[in-house]
Amino acid sequence: MVLPALPGSRSAAILEALRANGGSGTRTEIARAVGVARATLIEELSELEELGIVVQSSVVTSAGGRPAHTFSINSSGASVGIIDVGGSRTRVGMANLVGEVVQESLLHVSVEVGPEDVLNWAVAELQRMQEAFGPQSEPGVIVVGLPGPVDFTTGSVVRPPMMRNWQGFDVRRFINSSIKAPVIIDNDVNLIAIAEQRISYPRSQVFLVIKLGTGIGGALVIHERPLRGANGAAGDIGHTQSIENREAMCRCGQDGCVEAVAGGWALVQQLEKQGVRVDSVTDVAKLAKAGNVIALSAVRTASKVIGQAAAQAVSLLNPDTLVIAGELLEAGDIVIASIRETIYQYSLPLATHDLTVKPSALGPLVGLKGGAQLGIDYLFGRVDFLQLSSTNEK
Repeated sequence: MVLPALPGSRSAAILEALRANGGSGTRTEIARAVGVARATLIEELSELEELGIVVQSSVVTSAGGRPAHTFSINSSGASVGIIDVGGSRTRVGMANLVGEVVQESLLHVSVEVGPEDVLNWAVAELQRMQEAFGPQSEPGVIVVGLPGPVDFTTGSVVRPPMMRNWQGFDVRRFINSSIKAPVIIDNDVNLIAIAEQRISYPRSQVFLVIKLGTGIGGALVIHERPLRGANGAAGDIGHTQSIENREAMCRCGQDGCVEAVAGGWALVQQLEKQGVRVDSVTDVAKLAKAGNVIALSAVRTASKVIGQAAAQAVSLLNPDTLVIAGELLEAGDIVIASIRETIYQYSLPLATHDLTVKPSALGPLVGLKGGAQLGIDYLFGRVDFLQLSSTNEK
């Protein structure tokens, strides 16, 4: 089912209030959160009930007078499809209207095989999941996370360093040839940041995520809103300059990028040159955790380089929370410990005074969870998605 446009901004405010209150609330609680009289909400709540987005549920025990009915977001009112593309794997999931990932599937494949191979599998999985989700014929919205620079105003990939055969490929049109639903395209690390900030650190006001996978990416959430930059390039910490090895050639064509020294693909190359057979950053991390001397040395160096880059970001942005995500964390505590130590070594004391540095708490489905949140934002009218304004939503 594709939800129609919400009847008004007040309806969006009601749904946002319910989300902030754990998904449900009494009419009095909603009125207080929205800032209107209880009687004013009656019409809006009735319309949301007719749309199937809100349901009246249990009766709250009252100390006297009339019992108060609880209004809740209808979790099965619509679904959000998510395609989370990574450098060496793609996850597909289906989430309900309260953000729960109810189904998920994983394919181990390099993003460099090309968009058709990745998306053909992903679309088929979404169709299979939708049949099991419920009576709705289509997802309300599909969110796609891609491991490269994405212009969020248009949803287009812009000169991606490690997925060059995706340049100019119309992801939305390809998906819509099989599934008729709005398609929102974002950077994969932005989805991680949205999930971690809203679910794990809802009080954080300046939130930074760094993802350590096949590549290295970053994302910002400031005052609960993703900061994507003027053209969607904000947070691309992997292509800042490393002070460790300024001659290392990066896949973006520049020399000395952080990713060229510490990215997963670079670590794989480093180990293979020393006679250690590995296929992915996960292999490198597991070898390091098992005590392989070559892998352990490479991971330590990478963690220091990442910490130096993170220190620059901390000094520039002064975040209150920094979350590290990605497959390199499978090497163990050495990664977080080294990054944290390097940040405190290279950043000004005031910038780190109240800084929290933690590993991702949401596990391998963090990208799907972030995609679910972004999709619900769209369905509930929270964000104006300019990338959809010039497309035909069906």
